[in-house]
Amino acid sequence: MDGEETGNATGIEKKDFIFTVADLGSLPGIDPADVKLPRFTIEELMGRTFLFPKEDGQRLRAEIVRKINDQDAQNHQNIKLLCKVGDEGAEEIVSYQELCDLIEQQDAEEVDPTKLWTFKKILSHIGPLKPSDPNWAGSMYNVSVLWEDNSITEEPLKMFAKDDPVTVAEYAHENGLLTTPGWKHLRHIVKNQKKIGRLLKQAKLKSIRRAPIYMFGVQVPRSSHEARILDKNNGNTKWQDAEKQELVQLDDYKTFNKLGRNATPPQGYQKIRVHFVYAIKHDLRHKARLVAGGHMTEPPRDSVYSGVVTLRSMRLALLIGEINGLKTMVGDIRNAYLEAYTKEKVYFIAGKEFGEYEGYVMVIVKALYGLRTSGLVFMSVWQIHCVIWDSFRVLQMQIFGYEMQETAMSIYVSMLMI
Repeated sequence: MDGEETGNATGIEKKDFIFTVADLGSLPGIDPADVKLPRFTIEELMGRTFLFPKEDGQRLRAEIVRKINDQDAQNHQNIKLLCKVGDEGAEEIVSYQELCDLIEQQDAEEVDPTKLWTFKKILSHIGPLKPSDPNWAGSMYNVSVLWEDNSITEEPLKMFAKDDPVTVAEYAHENGLLTTPGWKHLRHIVKNQKKIGRLLKQAKLKSIRRAPIYMFGVQVPRSSHEARILDKNNGNTKWQDAEKQELVQLDDYKTFNKLGRNATPPQGYQKIRVHFVYAIKHDLRHKARLVAGGHMTEPPRDSVYSGVVTLRSMRLALLIGEINGLKTMVGDIRNAYLEAYTKEKVYFIAGKEFGEYEGYVMVIVKALYGLRTSGLVFMSVWQIHCVIWDSFRVLQMQIFGYEMQETAMSIYVSMLMI
């Protein structure tokens, strides 16, 4: 309740008061355990995307545009928001509480938020189309595609066949379309049945195509170019700011030796590529991580294995510490690998995302993420610190006559528990 009206000598006066969830238990027919408060604020919802369920079972990607400012919006229980649904931007009005519940449910269903959506199969097609047709998307035919999240979208045949000609050719073969204009160019693919079977298996492994990547309802780019497109569409520079923040941190750690534009790389060094990997954190922060293409280098002869503690060992350590009344502390080493120097001889040419250093020859001197030996050299540095720490404890006992309390340390990549 937002308030109540009480009569007095001068008229009607409105008194505002606030109920807590516990106070609701005194009201008839209300169980506080059943009361669910909104998880997101209005500001947090702006610009977010989610899957909008339609009456026919389809789920279309929708974007929250703005809050509907009407008289009902004065009561938070009646707040409504305007959403744009699908590629055509159809407008739908959804209540604030319904949106919170829907996005929270979809976040919970997202078991692996870094997983890319793939298409399952082509359901049907429409056409032939003309440029004057409302469904025209630059191709004579459109295909209806069922994606992994069970959403269905209409894609132009010309673009979809370019991305995955084998799957489209198989669909055309099954539906007798190989002699139809607009489909004829796919005939050569299905001439050899044994070959088409092999190509179909390969196509399934490469079915990660045009479907966008979403984490916590926010679209995540695959490349620096796509990041700039998303920033332009969203009217902000969050992804570009994340890239700049990552490059500043790499510069602080002196990760690269900048030789200059069009410089000659050192003899014996191999050229590789680097790229950004993007993610959305739980608090909706935009994160960009520069990763080296370590797969382009030859595997070293020596082992690069870097062991970590098992989850069972961590549970046992927590149990033993609790039984003995010991205090447990956890921490995370930021940019952990950059604490170590790499032994690999690699370099790359800086791209546009490096700003003023575009075209520079960059020699990688620190253990950048993605290199084959980064995990090993980081653990070597960490072991040296552990030896120094152990030596400090011995020295403390020799000088001051007492020793620090026994400690046990567990390490999982850059995370540690003491």
